Amino acid sequence: MDPLSTQIKSSSDLIPLSTQTQDLSELDSQANILGIAKLGTLAEDLLVHLVPFFTFKEIGALSRCNRHLHGIRLIFLNALKIYLESLDPVTSKEAAYYLSAAALFPPPDPLLSLNPRTYSLEESPAVEETSLASIKNHYPGLEGLYLKGEVTSLTSLPALKQLKRLRLIDCRAFTPETFAPIGLLITLRELRCINCRFPSYSGILSILGNLMHLQELNLSHSQYIQNNHFYTESGIGFIKGLISLTCLNLSRTNFIITPIDLELIGSLTRLQYLNLGGITCNPPLSTTIFRSFNKLTQLTTLILTQWTIITDEHLNSLPYLPSLGTLHLEGCSQLTSACFQSIGKQNCLKGLNIQGITVTNVAYLQGLKGLINLRTLHMTFSTITADTLKSLLKMFPKLTVLNITLNGSSIYSIEKSELDRIRAAYPNVSIVLKLDRCLIS
Repeated sequence: MDPLSTQIKSSSDLIPLSTQTQDLSELDSQANILGIAKLGTLAEDLLVHLVPFFTFKEIGALSRCNRHLHGIRLIFLNALKIYLESLDPVTSKEAAYYLSAAALFPPPDPLLSLNPRTYSLEESPAVEETSLASIKNHYPGLEGLYLKGEVTSLTSLPALKQLKRLRLIDCRAFTPETFAPIGLLITLRELRCINCRFPSYSGILSILGNLMHLQELNLSHSQYIQNNHFYTESGIGFIKGLISLTCLNLSRTNFIITPIDLELIGSLTRLQYLNLGGITCNPPLSTTIFRSFNKLTQLTTLILTQWTIITDEHLNSLPYLPSLGTLHLEGCSQLTSACFQSIGKQNCLKGLNIQGITVTNVAYLQGLKGLINLRTLHMTFSTITADTLKSLLKMFPKLTVLNITLNGSSIYSIEKSELDRIRAAYPNVSIVLKLDRCLIS
């Protein structure tokens, strides 16, 4: 018998992986792993053919005995990825769950981590330079890197010449020195710095202007801070030069938007997604503040939640955006039903959230009647009756979701039996009624 066959058979009975239904309790240290530890000596094309003959238990054992041998792990993951992609979805999902429990792949998305070009250190309490240097040495072709927690240094990042996606979460101790290497990642396409902290008035984010190929920038929930106190900082000039941006998310930051910043945003002609929810605007604002958006012809999603400074007159300056499919204006407390005329000209809208703009009469919605493609509508009424509900459903015939919030002084005058009849008449529409934040029916 061939020596290689003898070696492989010594580790198990050759039962195809796709037939395994073993319980997670079998992930114990008693698994027989003789022969498996030497898999790194086999050719990759041979591994591809051998993977179907390993049980889930053996793969779990392999992860424990070789988790620090990056060369073996990389070759094995590539072979395993190819095999799992050939399985039916049910078996593939079962395998992924088992492997995640075996600590071979980091949760919560083990299938994503089957790609050896993406590496995650999200479970580490702190990311040190030694960790990044190790990644650089073992994964020189890395395309995705996810880091969570404090970062002591990023000086090894520029050595990752093919890095396209970088996600930094909960990094609270950035300095201009630790952040500077990001500006050298000329291949970067996606940068997410979520819930991070930046020193105020340090110009730390100006280095982002070097990333002219960047397509997604997400700084949501990140804050400027100084001496352990939050300090707002005016201006987002760091986006200047990011001409390739298709997605910009600055929601829930303490950055202050100025009229000049809105003009900068209007110059990003490739933008498809813009989220400025909860961000502060620097008064006074011109009534033409949104006029510069007329070049955003590819914009599909615009989120302006909690913009408490804008009025109906400001919104009148929003130009027609031919690709706009989703608009969020919830929490814009100075807007009234008079702004519906401005919203109504965006006739490509499929999703609209105007909760907080209290409507007292369905007649005020006539300005929205041009939204014939509307699928989802979230709004606030002071009074709701069966006739009001029927009028809404007739006005927007393509609705699939109608979410109505009644304000604190509202009148709820619709019987449950009548509501049930309306729902039966419109089976394709999900109708939700709430009083403040309490579900009515």
